[in-house]
Order: sequence, then C-alpha cells, then structure tokens
Amino acid sequence: MLTNIRQHIWFTFFSISCIILCLSLGYWQVERLIWKNELISQLDKNKDETPITLSLNASNAIKYDCTQSTDANCNIDTSRLLYRPVHMKGHFLHKYEFHLAGKYLNKFRKKKDLGYHIITPFAIDDGPVVLINRGWVPVDKKEPDSRPDTLTNNTISLQGIFRKTYGTPPWYLPQNDSNTNMWFWIDVPHITNLLNAAKDTDPSIKNVTFSSILIQQTSPYEGKTDDDIPYLLSKEIKLYNQHMAYIVTWFGMAIAIMIISFFYLRTPQKKVNHDTKL
Repeated sequence: MLTNIRQHIWFTFFSISCIILCLSLGYWQVERLIWKNELISQLDKNKDETPITLSLNASNAIKYDCTQSTDANCNIDTSRLLYRPVHMKGHFLHKYEFHLAGKYLNKFRKKKDLGYHIITPFAIDDGPVVLINRGWVPVDKKEPDSRPDTLTNNTISLQGIFRKTYGTPPWYLPQNDSNTNMWFWIDVPHITNLLNAAKDTDPSIKNVTFSSILIQQTSPYEGKTDDDIPYLLSKEIKLYNQHMAYIVTWFGMAIAIMIISFFYLRTPQKKVNHDTKL
C-alpha cells in the first residue's frame, strides 16, 4: 500500500512538472506568434513604400540631428522603417569591413556554397556612417586583397532596405571574435564601439559619426552587375511562421498528459499479495 502511495506521489509530481513545462512553452509560442505576425505585417507594409533618402539635405530624408543626440553612436530609431527601401549617396570605408561567417549563397546550403557576408561601413554624404551588408563571397574571396575590384573609393549611389540590428546573440551561435574579424552575428553596438575607438588612431574618421543603422544592399551600384561579387542577397524576404503548429503541439501535449494522468490515478491498483503458500 505504501509503495502505491509513493508511486502516485512521484507520478503526480512528474506529470504536473511536464504539464507546467508544456504550458509555459505553449504560452511562449503564443507570444512569438504575436511578434511574428506584427513583423510580417510590417514587412508587407514597408517593402512597397517609396524609398526614403538617408541625407540631411533631402526633402524626404530621415530627420535626425546628431549634434543634439546624447547617444555617442547617434542612434536613430529605425524600428518603424524595418524592410523599407532606402537610397543614399556616399563612399565605403573598406578599411573597416567585417566578415560574417557561416553564410550560404542560397537556401540549398551546399558545402561549396559556404562563405561570408561582407559588412562594410558606408559614409553618407551629409550624414552619418551606416553599416551595409554588401552580400556573399566565397571563402577564398574573404580577404579584401583577393578582390581588389570590389574596393572602390569613389562616391556612389546605393539602394537597399533597412534590416534589424541585434544587441544580443541567439543562444545557438558562437561568440564573435573581433580580434580575428570573425563574426557569427551582426552585433551592431559592438561594431560601432570598435569604429568609434578607431578614431583615436585614424585621423581620416576622427570627425565621422557612426550610427547603428544596418542596411542590406539590394542592387549593384554603377559599373557593377548582379554577377559581380559580393553577390547581393535576395531582396525577397520570407519570414517563416510556424508558431501556430508549435502552439498546438505544446498545448496538445499538456492536454494529453492531463488525460493520461487522470485515468492512471483513478484506476484502482491491484494489491500485491506477498504471502506464498508452500
């Protein structure tokens, strides 16, 4: 009898723990679903909007005043502009490009298509410096010296879209190594801090203002084609939304455990007779 009671206690404790875990994961997926739906809605709204200009002097430019900003990086709130087209005029600061590792050329993810994204600061005329994801290069074209034709110093016009910046890494990614210029996720705050620190040793950027804006280049600039490296990333952004399936899974598991536990606990246990007649 005592053994059955102990079994019931442990089974009940285990069942309740599993139910709480499943419900927690289910509610978390509900929050994720709401967030993803808002993101998709923002993408659908912004992707077809008229491109805006990043320049202090343009009539449809983003309004900002770095001289009045209390933020050392002159951060501009671009959350409402996520995925919106943008154009700008300026020049690259190739000396300070960053390499984003572990990136594939396309969705097929073949080993031969593993390479890097090139993230390069871009000094906007009459504006701050933004970060440009220029696209993908193969492993043997990672270093700038191996692709001198990509290092134009001329003033150019760029087309792009606003992308989300991250201040904390996804849990599954390795840590960035700024000493070897090996990045696994775009840590914009860290990158802008490194660029600001470089002002002390590089007079050419001493009076430059680095922003926290990240832009994905979507079309080649003058003199370049889509066949030139870095290969541009697709501007057709797809946000996968499978959170409803996860919600059904976790809540379904919680209900299933409740039903199994109910029938197990209400089923009378057979008494075990340890007396044996010889």
